[in-house]
Amino acid sequence: MLSEVACLLNITIVGGSIPKRSGDKLYNIYCVFGTDGKLKAKHRKLYVASCSPARDVGAGYVSWGHSMLVGPFREVLATTERKAIIRSDIDYSQIEPRRKNLPLEKQRRGDVYQLVDVQRLNSR
Repeated sequence: MLSEVACLLNITIVGGSIPKRSGDKLYNIYCVFGTDGKLKAKHRKLYVASCSPARDVGAGYVSWGHSMLVGPFREVLATTERKAIIRSDIDYSQIEPRRKNLPLEKQRRGDVYQLVDVQRLNSR
């Protein structure tokens, strides 16, 4: 559905989180769909919350269920209450300056994870 909407509206969509089990582990998956509707990137992070029900304010972890759009330096660009959609333009001119200010290449942990070419995986 996200792929179709991205293509139809000629926009880039970041969608998630989508829970997915792999073996005995549970992951949150986030997908980026380009203006052509194709999957451009996928991020998978280990789900580490407790098994307590969401919205149980007495639990150790509380899921609030609202959406936020956050910039690369943790600036909140937009936020909304539950069951709402956030739409925003992406300022692509900020990509290179932000990358230069973040030492990500120096901090890469190849012993923990590896980068995978999503387009190559999708062509299999």
